[in-house]
Amino acid sequence: MQAPVVKLSLKLIDTYNHINQVYYQKQKEVLKRALAIYEHEYGPGHAIVVETLEDLRTAARHLGQGAERRSRSRSRGR
Repeated sequence: MQAPVVKLSLKLIDTYNHINQVYYQKQKEVLKRALAIYEHEYGPGHAIVVETLEDLRTAARHLGQGAERRSRSRSRGR
């Protein structure tokens, strides 16, 4: 049986993780829309497009979407 403090801590961690998932998923959606606009208005090589792509990569990393690819590369010795 877990102590009440441990139980509460685990619940808070779960809540925090859920909030982060929701936040980064929404951020990713907004960034994808922004990216389409920026590419149309400024072209694919513009600094704002590159910055938005970096932000998208960060959001994907926080969502764990880059972790699987990295772990596969490590297992292959890359």
